[in-house]
Amino acid sequence: MATITRKTTKDSIKWQARITLTNHNPITKTFLRKTYALQWAKETEIQIEKGLLSSRHERTEDTLREVLKRYLSEITPNKKGYQVEEIRIKRLMRDPITSVKF
Repeated sequence: MATITRKTTKDSIKWQARITLTNHNPITKTFLRKTYALQWAKETEIQIEKGLLSSRHERTEDTLREVLKRYLSEITPNKKGYQVEEIRIKRLMRDPITSVKF
């Protein structure tokens, strides 16, 4: 179910659409016009009902260590201070917390 509320600031008036459905986290978006908010809310509700849009975060089988390893190989080499970051990430990867799946 969508709720449209008026948000007044010092400079403008905006409209916030909030969708709350059972078994889903609330989805919120702000618009400059009420008609845009209503249209977005209807379209988004339809997508959720058809299963095209999921607002739940699904768990993956990746561990933090695997994610850090991928980050280290894909992102870190492109940074200016990559050597220092590489040392810090490798140190973090030795910590037991990195075996946690999320």
